[in-house]
Amino acid sequence: NLWLAAFVILGFYGLKSLSVVFPLAAIFVCVGAIYPFWVGILLNVIGLSVCFTVPYLVGRISGGDIMRVIEMKYPKARKLVNYGHDNNLFASYISRAVVVVPGDLVSMIHGALRMPYRPYLLGSIMGVMPEMLVQTYIGAQLKHLTNNKKSGLLLSVRFFVHISKIFLVHLLAAPADLFIKYQRK
Repeated sequence: NLWLAAFVILGFYGLKSLSVVFPLAAIFVCVGAIYPFWVGILLNVIGLSVCFTVPYLVGRISGGDIMRVIEMKYPKARKLVNYGHDNNLFASYISRAVVVVPGDLVSMIHGALRMPYRPYLLGSIMGVMPEMLVQTYIGAQLKHLTNNKKSGLLLSVRFFVHISKIFLVHLLAAPADLFIKYQRK
């Protein structure tokens, strides 16, 4: 049932808004794989609205207390605060397009600064839009990888990933071996 799946996905966006470590890209790709491209974009925009609104409200309710905590942990947040006073729309756009501070903390900062909601939400969605469009398209194309015509492509990608993994394991293990040998001398 696609309607039920949409509500579950919006629930994931709500959960993501409370977690710094869960990547939005995973949701974008999944939505692209489940729904047609344009429906996926619409659902992702609605989900991003949920994802950006929850921490914004947390910041707005918490106010200055949360700002002090964020500024202590992320010193670069002070620059975002100073810049946000001049142009709300552009500040929210650039804080999403160029990631310096995690997105959930950006939402809390903008909420704590009492940035007007509409420019904040519009700038935030515009800042994430290029990434969201590409990743939704990737998800939509994943459906086509199971076709018989493209199974060779899938096999070659798996082979490349496997070879890369072996190479990286040996590459990362080499410096540790050299360090151990250096310690023994």
